[in-house]
Amino acid sequence: MRQCKILTAVFVALSAFPSAAAFPAVAAESNVGAWSANRACKEIDRIDISSMSLGGEDWYRSFNSVSRKGDVVTWRGRCGSPDVEDDPHPYASTIVARLSGARLYLSENGKSWGAYKRCKK
Repeated sequence: MRQCKILTAVFVALSAFPSAAAFPAVAAESNVGAWSANRACKEIDRIDISSMSLGGEDWYRSFNSVSRKGDVVTWRGRCGSPDVEDDPHPYASTIVARLSGARLYLSENGKSWGAYKRCKK
């Protein structure tokens, strides 16, 4: 009988707290912005990421779809010169970005590009 009273008291105490569903989920940090492999973050070494594209000084990737699972973002689309519409040889591309701490790890079609740090604004 005593165990029943203890369990009832625990249940009543716990029911006073809101459920976990009442708290909003913590959103993963956005990958949108400027990233660089070096500290200078000069335009020539920088990767600029938007929600549906990424590029550098002389290259560009445009995407048809994007998906996110935790800290991993996957973009699918086509790639080519900065003016993709006029590029005679665009190719299919899948870019995967994985955020780990302060570093963003990028790969394209399974080949690693390396690690990048967010450029300061």
